[in-house]
Amino acid sequence: MIDPISDMLTRIRNAGRAGHAEVSFPSSKIKAKLAGIMLDKKMISGFSVEENGNKKMLNIALKYHKNEKGESVSQIQGLKRVSRQGQRIYVRKSDIVPVKSGYGF
Repeated sequence: MIDPISDMLTRIRNAGRAGHAEVSFPSSKIKAKLAGIMLDKKMISGFSVEENGNKKMLNIALKYHKNEKGESVSQIQGLKRVSRQGQRIYVRKSDIVPVKSGYGF
């Protein structure tokens, strides 16, 4: 695996589209911190780090809401990593524009 953060985001995105209640993947400190930020922003219901033998697994409980048609839709929409290993993007925090009219981050 070349980029573990992109792998984490892809697994979360795919699980949300498939309607899974939770998703698990190998854990690291930065992945747990990202899950904590997602929990603070109310994007997920919760997360836990569990040990399976000598490996740690991060389990994330996804959060869903009902749309106007009454269908369950994942709380996480449009998840995308902008700065990645092949293309680093550096900006000042004052230059970051609000996304989704202030409803995203």
